[in-house]
Amino acid sequence: MTALVYEPAGDHAVFTINRPDQLNALNLRFWEELGEAVAAFDADPRMRAGILTGAGRAFSAGRDLRELAALAREGKPVEPVPVAAREMLSRSPKPFIAAINGPAVGGGLERALDCDIRLAAPGAYFSLPEPSHGLVAAYAVERLMRTLPSGTAMLLLLTGERLSADQALAAGLVQEVVAPDHLLERAVELAGRIASSAPLAVEITKRAALAARDVSVEAARAVVAAAQGRMAEDRARRLGASGWSDRRESEAGGGSARIGA
Repeated sequence: MTALVYEPAGDHAVFTINRPDQLNALNLRFWEELGEAVAAFDADPRMRAGILTGAGRAFSAGRDLRELAALAREGKPVEPVPVAAREMLSRSPKPFIAAINGPAVGGGLERALDCDIRLAAPGAYFSLPEPSHGLVAAYAVERLMRTLPSGTAMLLLLTGERLSADQALAAGLVQEVVAPDHLLERAVELAGRIASSAPLAVEITKRAALAARDVSVEAARAVVAAAQGRMAEDRARRLGASGWSDRRESEAGGGSARIGA
């Protein structure tokens, strides 16, 4: 069984963490397969948005502590997950939507934070138990203080307290709470809306928005300014293609093409 199932479907792809018997704990194999899937997704021009979800009743219980313990017993080094891997989804030029179907704990919460939009089922909850295991949720430390009010972020980071789906919605950690039967459907709907926009405009918007969040408004402006030429070329190409299509329709129909007909 693979640790991750990658399913392209039309203009989007679903990435399913696939270790339901282990509550989708993230093992080394997961990281390897996620890297391969994201590389394929980024390289496929048909793919416009990604959806990350979990198999079974959990989104993800975080890093596989049993695997870490086994490595320690064997005297093998326990390496931290590289920054590039932890930020794999946010570094993608294409948006990612987290469909959080159940508990998102530790590294599971961090994977949700790496997505651009987060939807949660009512039974989902969020927690960071790392300090009780002698660990630090490094990615969550970096992201939560930019995502939540500082007190709420510190509550999660320091105490291991759970945040329910409704509490997460109120705090801004998730954008919608959706009934379990409609969670993936809603994620696919949002992916379709993203796909209806110009790919380059979406890419630049994501890059600029993350720069504004993580660096400064000036950095976001620099991203847009640097892309102005590419955006103008893309806009001209799309308008040209649209005009050619309209002319062909007009000639075929013997009259003027009607917008919105």
